[in-house]
Amino acid sequence: MQNHRGKSKKPERKLPESHLATAPNQVWTWDITWLKGPVKGMFYRLYPIIDIFSRKIVGWEIWETEEANMQKN
Repeated sequence: MQNHRGKSKKPERKLPESHLATAPNQVWTWDITWLKGPVKGMFYRLYPIIDIFSRKIVGWEIWETEEANMQKN
């Protein structure tokens, strides 16, 4: 347990992929915003779709649950 391990190697870090929009409707992104429901502890999830160039919301959906299966009930 007392042996010297030496210097640990730093993991290689890749820069995140970058996207550049030079005009509207080239690159979109999305976000999740939690909205309070009618009772305490209940929330709805608002998913806005945002145009990166103009920063305007181009679409949205509201869901009661957050699931991988994206079929509305």
